Amino acid sequence: QQADKCGLRSKLRIRKGGSHTELDPVLIRNIARAHHWYKAIKQGTSIDQLAEHENISPARIRQMINHAFVAPDIVKSVLNGDQPMGLTSNHIQRHALPSDWQEQRDMLSRL
Repeated sequence: QQADKCGLRSKLRIRKGGSHTELDPVLIRNIARAHHWYKAIKQGTSIDQLAEHENISPARIRQMINHAFVAPDIVKSVLNGDQPMGLTSNHIQRHALPSDWQEQRDMLSRL
């Protein structure tokens, strides 16, 4: 195990092929938060209300909400530590994911 910048611990996973990935606690946390925010928005909470409640800016919520639209099988791979090495929270923030899940898979296969 090794500590990340926030003091959180990550588990090291070894794949059968010998390559490895680590659980990404930042990506996992941001996917979970985005799902929570999206559910609140669907229930009628405005982004401004949500931002005030979460003590963050509305712009930050808009920046992070795309994490809620990652294909379920990709989320599962993230939770197993088997995501492509280039799939990070920063990548999702900087590169719009396609809404089509197959297009997401295709895009991520090239990382």
